[in-house]
Amino acid sequence: MLRVIFHIARNTFRECLRHPIYIVLLLSAMSIIGWYPWLSLFVFRQQEKMVTDGSLATIMLFGLMTAVLCASHAIYREIETGTVLLVLAKPIGRGPFIIAKMLGIIAALTIFVFLTSIATLFAVRVAVDQFELDTWVWCCHWFGIVLACAVGAYRNFTKRITFPASAVKALVVIFSFLAVVVYWSPPFKYQIKWGEHTGYSWDLVAACVLVLFAVWAMCALATALSTQFNLLSNLSICLVIFMCGLVSDYLYEKIVAMTVVDSIRMMHSWFYILIPIGFGLWLLSLKHFSLRRQPQVRKWHINTIFGLGLAAIISRAVVNKVTHADARDPAAWMQTVGTGIYRVKETVANALHAMLPNWQKFFMADALAAKESIPASYIACGAVYAVVFVAMLYLLALLLFAGREVGTQSQT
Repeated sequence: MLRVIFHIARNTFRECLRHPIYIVLLLSAMSIIGWYPWLSLFVFRQQEKMVTDGSLATIMLFGLMTAVLCASHAIYREIETGTVLLVLAKPIGRGPFIIAKMLGIIAALTIFVFLTSIATLFAVRVAVDQFELDTWVWCCHWFGIVLACAVGAYRNFTKRITFPASAVKALVVIFSFLAVVVYWSPPFKYQIKWGEHTGYSWDLVAACVLVLFAVWAMCALATALSTQFNLLSNLSICLVIFMCGLVSDYLYEKIVAMTVVDSIRMMHSWFYILIPIGFGLWLLSLKHFSLRRQPQVRKWHINTIFGLGLAAIISRAVVNKVTHADARDPAAWMQTVGTGIYRVKETVANALHAMLPNWQKFFMADALAAKESIPASYIACGAVYAVVFVAMLYLLALLLFAGREVGTQSQT
């Protein structure tokens, strides 16, 4: 069984590297990181912080998009086209299939974070002065990207090897070599003294490792959702969870600090809960549109009904805001429901805070700006947190995939 998992994971890894969108997102992220030092000029001793914050945020955001795209291509597309039947027809269960796919995507994302992390180390080395750039390291960064693209184009033209896979392999080799060269390069403005070197900030390396753990968790989330949702729905849900995870501490503190008066006053806006419910039903209706009982119902009918309903809810919210409806005395049912919410708010807050991934725990930009070191124990805790989160999402993926009908598109 382990051998089967290894082969499926290896094929998934190769498919991710061959996908054109993978190399597009990778080169885009590395290019954006490479331009951060130039954009941070003349900011008066804040250039290192700007480059670090922007680079780590770029890795997380582009890592999320890459995880969703790779998971949708490797899982949802195979389920819809029926390709997965070729694998499941053999004595291979759905559990090994999901874990193999997840491992293959995680391996591809590890390469993604590895290359963008080296680009981040280069960018921080380049931004050594508020008025000048370390042009030697900056040129190494762009030379590595151009050379890797040239190698990929050459291998594609001469040996018919896919450009994305060849370019990614060339990037790994070239940037690994350049990382060693830049590490032993002399300090800025003293490039003749080759016996000296400035190295890298090992705290920044630790921060990149923590970002890698966060990207693994995002990969597990995207893999679990790809068993049921298409690319657009998967990306939308992942972005919502990503944004909620960024402010989970803030939301938790707000809910815990809420008083009974706030709970009752909040009931004036009870209809806000209909917005996510409406969007959810809208997505489900479009997802299961082919299973409708009334053939005369068209997609524009569904879009019109849900669109008008959500527009009515939003219009009422605007009217209540303009007329200051929250200043009125609440009705009796509002007081009863608000008091009940106050009694269970702390339990609900603790449950949501535990379920939502706290991405701020992996984003160490503030600690780096304050010149604080990241201990090895914190990295170990982050690794355990990521592994536990991945394991939980693997169980969720099994639950979602257990009753999933595969190959529906190929059968129609």
